[in-house]
Amino acid sequence: RVDGEKGGEEGGVCDLCDVCEAPLPRAVRWLHKDRKFGALNLSEAEALSMRKLRLFFAELFWEQGEGDGATQVYRAKGALRVAGECKRQYALQAVHDTYELVLGPEWPMGEAPLSQLVLIGRNLDREALSLAFSQCAADADEPHGLAEAEARS
Repeated sequence: RVDGEKGGEEGGVCDLCDVCEAPLPRAVRWLHKDRKFGALNLSEAEALSMRKLRLFFAELFWEQGEGDGATQVYRAKGALRVAGECKRQYALQAVHDTYELVLGPEWPMGEAPLSQLVLIGRNLDREALSLAFSQCAADADEPHGLAEAEARS
């Protein structure tokens, strides 16, 4: 606790983060101290399979286990390189068990397309999620893009 810290509780007293010693507003104290809560950044240089991505997202957002140690994804955002769509990226937005994957803007000129995914949640196993995301890489004979994948299903 620190006395006289700006933005603190009544009497100028507020809690400090155990890690960085930053003052903590009352509303976020519990979250900031929860060591199981965090963000995970994943990236993949290979073009991804729409079919494999859908399976990955279904498991990630809809088939989460229960209990204190289960993976819980609260929010996800991403720019994804999907096989067959060389000029435009797919944009992912997700909140809890609802997600949207839509064709987004063109990749920036002079920049190699790179799929990037940010997950915010609890019990995010970096190794397991990184492996699962990399396994979404497209095979040579898979359908390309959202429209072709939907047409074949």
